[in-house]
Amino acid sequence: TTVNIPSIRDASLQNKFLNSLYIKDEFAYLSTGFGIVKLNIERSEISETYQFAPGGGAINVNATLLDDNFIYAATDQGLFYADLNSNLLDFNSWLSLPQQINNIIDLFSLGNETYVVADRATSDTIFRLDNTTLVPELALSGKNYLDNDTDEDRLLVAYASDVSIYDAQLQSISSFTAPLSNLQDI
Repeated sequence: TTVNIPSIRDASLQNKFLNSLYIKDEFAYLSTGFGIVKLNIERSEISETYQFAPGGGAINVNATLLDDNFIYAATDQGLFYADLNSNLLDFNSWLSLPQQINNIIDLFSLGNETYVVADRATSDTIFRLDNTTLVPELALSGKNYLDNDTDEDRLLVAYASDVSIYDAQLQSISSFTAPLSNLQDI
């Protein structure tokens, strides 16, 4: 079923692009060009919208992730996070990491760890979040990161030219390449 939500369409926002979607319980967290939209899936209505740029303005959010205590937002200005028990509507509740790494393009959890994917000038890199420090774990040298999927103990990463599977310690298990002309057959 398709449900139209006119409040976003009709809003006077400059960047309404949907970058990614994260679902937890009955909510979908839409990472958009203006912040995070918390959507109640069962009611098909917007519950809240989080805008946490300085002064509470719009910010382009590339991905969103929640754990038991925090909500994380991957942005071009770095990783932002807030305690789930705080007032997420108040931009002052949102913090950025003191270790500033820009161009955070994705987030994922694997096992009990939270990971961040950063688009770096020389190589995309996967960092593990250790409290408020990003620890480099895997340099994706020469690879153009596109997306990932995880289960409890494996990470599948799609690159522009291949797909790789890693274990929970981010050790490569396998990799395969499919010519782009054959992708429609997959």
